[in-house]
Amino acid sequence: MSSLEELAGLSFFKGISKAQLGRLAAVSSSVCFPAGRVVFQEGEDARDVYFVLEGRVAIEIAVPGRGVQTTMTVGKGEVFGWSAFVPPHEETAAARALEPVTALVLGGQRLRQVCETDLELGYRIASGFNQVLASRLAAMRLQLLDLYGIPGEPRPEDV
Repeated sequence: MSSLEELAGLSFFKGISKAQLGRLAAVSSSVCFPAGRVVFQEGEDARDVYFVLEGRVAIEIAVPGRGVQTTMTVGKGEVFGWSAFVPPHEETAAARALEPVTALVLGGQRLRQVCETDLELGYRIASGFNQVLASRLAAMRLQLLDLYGIPGEPRPEDV
């Protein structure tokens, strides 16, 4: 399957014209990671954006006093590595393949250049990342509520 077909099959790119998908396909390629492979580390320069075609990836952060914690997992059709699109282009978490992963990778710098030359495409891509960020913030909020509990409410481990 070509990068163009893979892009067209991802809901993130729904509504983007074939010509625009062609420009994105020109800056994308497929990549495979074996289970256990660290794709990138928290704090590194963010270089690439990944869309999972097959497999699952753990998004992990280092928590003082608790070690490495998985904050979420992403699977088929989902994106990770969005920091390559959003300044300051530094990874906010680590990503590790939980099982063999095939992903479509878009070079962050080239993706940003394509979006700067095609403002409509740039708007659609930025809107897509805004939706991803909003859902990730909502998920993180729920995790924090679970971690710290609601005052006056018993926590599951206290019951």
